[in-house]
Amino acid sequence: MKQVAEDLGLPQVLGRTRSGKLALFLILARVAHRGSRLSAVRWAQQHAVSEVLGLSDFDEDDLYATLDTLAQRQERLEQRLYRRYVARRGSPPLLFLYDVTSDLSIFD
Repeated sequence: MKQVAEDLGLPQVLGRTRSGKLALFLILARVAHRGSRLSAVRWAQQHAVSEVLGLSDFDEDDLYATLDTLAQRQERLEQRLYRRYVARRGSPPLLFLYDVTSDLSIFD
């Protein structure tokens, strides 16, 4: 899963900071473990998340703070992901899926 995220350019777009790594964790946890933020923290403690993503200990408050940061940066992140896609593919996507069920689209 981490390799797919890297192929998509998510770490580059989100950044290599602690906040960027937590954002990447939120995305990966959403795919692998569909639960609350607290359950995602517990899930991370049972797996090699810290080692794989290079994260030190974190809790659900850290994840909620990261969601706040993502919400503030959402438009810029979406634009960077889109530009990256167009640069790699040479043309805009023919089909663009957008999650209309939340305020944070792909990040929630």
